[in-house]
Amino acid sequence: LNILPPSAVERVKGGERDFADSYVNVSLLYAEIEGFSDLLSEVTPEESVSLLNELIGGFDQSSENFAVEKLKTVGTSYLAACGLYVPRVDYAKRIVDFAVEMIEITQRFNKAHNANLSLDIGIHSGSVTGGIVGKSKFIYELWGDSLKIAYAIHSSPDDDVIQVTEPIYQALDNIYAFKKMEDKLVKGIGNIAIWQV
Repeated sequence: LNILPPSAVERVKGGERDFADSYVNVSLLYAEIEGFSDLLSEVTPEESVSLLNELIGGFDQSSENFAVEKLKTVGTSYLAACGLYVPRVDYAKRIVDFAVEMIEITQRFNKAHNANLSLDIGIHSGSVTGGIVGKSKFIYELWGDSLKIAYAIHSSPDDDVIQVTEPIYQALDNIYAFKKMEDKLVKGIGNIAIWQV
């Protein structure tokens, strides 16, 4: 249950591996921690693991508070979703609230450790497909254009930026203040309109 959605657990126990789950109305968040390589150059390997675990642990706790599902971390990137395993009508608000708190957690971390980390965050809502990939060391992997878009829009020249696509903007325009940004060209998909929270 820590690595698979509840819907997949019984099928895996029964020996089933080659299945695909389709999800609609899911919000996906891709975050990149900027500046961590500079911090690593100043500490020992053991300290670097401890610091990364402290920061990611803070994100993990926050994700649980907002009922956001952490999917995985790869290096200094963090992938999460809302409305994936448990459908939610307020999935867009929950994931943006979570993104805002991720930035606050990073800023508190900076003060505690005299560091200079920041986040680039991209959020998109849409449909995804999930399934088990691998045999002995398997993971539950997601794929589809929605994931590709969340990744493509996360990057920004500014620090601590949350960038979202039109479905998020339309759902939350009366809750958050948004600034229209230049469209992002996503390979294989086309121009994507994005807003900064």
